[in-house]
Amino acid sequence: MDGTSAASTFYATVQIISPSGRVMTNAISNPIAAGGSADVTWFRGVTNIPSSSAVLPGTSVDRSITSQSIPNNTSTPISFDSVLFDDLGWFTASSPTKITVNIAGQFLLTYTLAWVYPGAGGFAIQTGIDQLSPTAVPVSGQIAASGGQPNAQTGAAIVNVGAGTSFTLFAYQVSGGSMNTWIAGSAGTDVQPIPTLSVVRIGDRV
Repeated sequence: MDGTSAASTFYATVQIISPSGRVMTNAISNPIAAGGSADVTWFRGVTNIPSSSAVLPGTSVDRSITSQSIPNNTSTPISFDSVLFDDLGWFTASSPTKITVNIAGQFLLTYTLAWVYPGAGGFAIQTGIDQLSPTAVPVSGQIAASGGQPNAQTGAAIVNVGAGTSFTLFAYQVSGGSMNTWIAGSAGTDVQPIPTLSVVRIGDRV
């Protein structure tokens, strides 16, 4: 399709028509910018790669510049301050607690987090991923805090979701006071997991 004269974004389409004139299928390209051109090919059982050159598009963010204070007995979304990669624009600085996917599919979710050394132990601490649409917790973990330890937590899950689904990383603790997430330099020279959330599309929704 030669889009040299196109005035706006357009789609290239291969339409398969039976001998009787019935439309059997439409193979539609990803959006093509005005003035651009594209080839369109159809193979049975093969879907488009999402609108990115990445075969497995995804987003990974962390909070590595400053610690975040997590109040007592309150499930608190982590607010991210650094982007590791973001193939399709699923993260925006105006919504720093969310990764929102714009395509449906099967996604691999992973997280890491460590708390700054608590002075006492025995209380519950939890880290997990909230899936906001619909409300669910596809992966989370709760442990009893150990005093004088960084108390690192990680988790992973595979979920099927639709376009527009948002994910957040939340932290929860009941120490009786506020606790901070770990960042480099916040507790000696130890290397511990900072708050990180990654969402990667690994296939079509099943």
